Amino acid sequence: MVIILVVSAFNVFTNAYAHDIGFDCDQTKALEAYNDLINNFRKESRMITYPDEFGGAYLDKEDLIIQLLDTSDDYVQKYRVLTNYSDSIRFEKVVNSYNSLLSLYDDIDELFKGYTINGYGVDVINNNLKVSFGINHKVVAKPLWALLLNIMEKCQVIIQVLSLPPTKL
Repeated sequence: MVIILVVSAFNVFTNAYAHDIGFDCDQTKALEAYNDLINNFRKESRMITYPDEFGGAYLDKEDLIIQLLDTSDDYVQKYRVLTNYSDSIRFEKVVNSYNSLLSLYDDIDELFKGYTINGYGVDVINNNLKVSFGINHKVVAKPLWALLLNIMEKCQVIIQVLSLPPTKL
């Protein structure tokens, strides 16, 4: 019962805040569709297992956007069922599966060993991975660029490079 009250209070607060900043839309149906989708991905172990054709999902105003590698009728119908035929879903074709992005995300520390990484994460809306680096101008960065190009060929990765000011040695 406490959880329901907290969630209800959060939804009221969120909708009130959204209204105050001029964002007049009700995302309740889209959030319900998202919860249905994710709950259908859960296995008995409570771990979420994403299907190979799934690219991600995000909210866009009042709609849940479901990204798929294949948007043929069979897959669209499958996801309509998984979301209990919600009328608040739309589909978007993408090139990267969510599993491949998560796999690359898990390997970032090993892939870029020896380089300063400021941050990284899966960018669901753009269906890619973003990595931010700190590069010292005194360091020759050619090996880093070769590594980045190799990774970009494997998965469409957007890489943000943050250049730090030179340091005194």
